[in-house]
Amino acid sequence: MDKDKWVFYKDEKQEWRWRRHAPNNKEVGASTEGYGNKRDCVTNAERAGYISQAPIIPPPVQQEIIDEPIDNLEIKIPTE
Repeated sequence: MDKDKWVFYKDEKQEWRWRRHAPNNKEVGASTEGYGNKRDCVTNAERAGYISQAPIIPPPVQQEIIDEPIDNLEIKIPTE
């Protein structure tokens, strides 16, 4: 099963899906639902045996900029 081909694609609803093909090109697996983002689709494929070639980097988190002074900033350094 190491040589299976995995295909990730968007369906007609623009949702991510996957298919798994054996070396003889026979389809041996497929997602049963569509996913809004590729990361969730790949996670589902991993449950079915897919081994990621590279890590999937999540989209950046929107950060809030606080323009206020920090009066009581406390930094704790762990000790051994």
